[in-house]
Amino acid sequence: IPNIGYNVYSKSDETLTYANSHRITFYRNIENDETREPERITWEFFENEELSNTKNPDHRLLTRTVYDPNTNEEYVTEIRSGVTRFHLRYYDQPGRNLDDNMATPGASESSLQNVRQIYLELELQSAEPIYTRGNSDGRYIRSVYEKRYSPRNLE
Repeated sequence: IPNIGYNVYSKSDETLTYANSHRITFYRNIENDETREPERITWEFFENEELSNTKNPDHRLLTRTVYDPNTNEEYVTEIRSGVTRFHLRYYDQPGRNLDDNMATPGASESSLQNVRQIYLELELQSAEPIYTRGNSDGRYIRSVYEKRYSPRNLE
């Protein structure tokens, strides 16, 4: 996310192409190779899709999809372990939230062009409940990562 739009020597024509609270799509030159077209990257959180391979009922699927226009191939990484929340907010300047202007399911083109900062909240929880006493119901241990990014190529 900090390198959204990174295209070696210039800003990609299409930097941020889709943005809502659970999905973001952008272009970035992952290979850092000036002879290659930038890859399209999508992070998406499926908040309504329960996972069956865990005891924690709050675990959800988070995917990272990379489409490489140079090879016409798509690579999907599924993160099925521990993710309980992936939430994004967008700002056009420090302190001014664009979420009210973002259309559902994606943002309007003008709103996308105004994004200057992206706030990411990621919560992970343990797969198994942790018991403190023999007779307790147990609880899931959680860890939260929060960060506001100001990608240079969104300016």
